[in-house]
Amino acid sequence: MSWPPPPAWWSRFATVNPMAPTWRVGRALWRGGRVIDPFTGQPLGGGCGGGDVAPLWRADAAPPYRESVIYAAGLADRIPTAAEIKADVALPQARPRIGGDLVGWAAAFGFAPGMRFAVTFTGPDGKVLARREDAAEHPQAWRFVAVGRRVPKGGWPPGVYRTTATMTRDGRELSRKVVETTVE
Repeated sequence: MSWPPPPAWWSRFATVNPMAPTWRVGRALWRGGRVIDPFTGQPLGGGCGGGDVAPLWRADAAPPYRESVIYAAGLADRIPTAAEIKADVALPQARPRIGGDLVGWAAAFGFAPGMRFAVTFTGPDGKVLARREDAAEHPQAWRFVAVGRRVPKGGWPPGVYRTTATMTRDGRELSRKVVETTVE
């Protein structure tokens, strides 16, 4: 299928690849007729460093930089695959059944030596059902941890189960994510 060419005015707002199956809309910041990098205030293509760096936001309003963050966590009836989590962090949030296994899981960016990544899941009564803690041996851009339990005889008691994921370095908490899931 061939798409018609975009209107001429789109050239300021879109990147058009004639080999692509569809148009791709991008964002650009313009100053003085040139596209600029919002982080440096300099024209794009100028490289990193050098020159006067003048971001386009106030210093007290800049987006926070976090080198390590737990961005997804949940409780499921199986171990979700890395591909599922990377494609849609909400996908593994299936409603576990009373008669199925339970797996607490979490995914994070920026796992480095000296860090610890723990996942704990607790039952409706607050009792810890499973916990796993990993220590970083080498830098990892992406890390996934899961811990689970087989369904007990008679099934899981209905109620709210909690998955808690924490990332620490030298005893200081860097990131935390808590997700509550109702098992019915």
